[in-house]
Amino acid sequence: MILFWAKNFVMGFTLDCGNDVDMYLLVILSDSRVDNWLFMSSPWPTLTLTALYLLICYTGPKLMENRKPWDLKAFIVIYNFCLVLLSAYMFIEVSEFFY
Repeated sequence: MILFWAKNFVMGFTLDCGNDVDMYLLVILSDSRVDNWLFMSSPWPTLTLTALYLLICYTGPKLMENRKPWDLKAFIVIYNFCLVLLSAYMFIEVSEFFY
């Protein structure tokens, strides 16, 4: 039913109301290969995450203004050491591939 309607819609180019525009943007212009991808079947997950991000950016500094900062020095040293090990491993693997 939707494909029949979509073909008639493309032939006629009738954009009378918001539902027709939504159908045109979400069904006809969409790529069916990415329907099963994360956040690609509908615009709502992306819009929800964007709204959540903006809410955190607005309320985060207000919540943290009276708190002392965390001491993350030990965590950052461990993280950097792990990245050095990972980089060395990748360098060795790439070197073995080319030689």
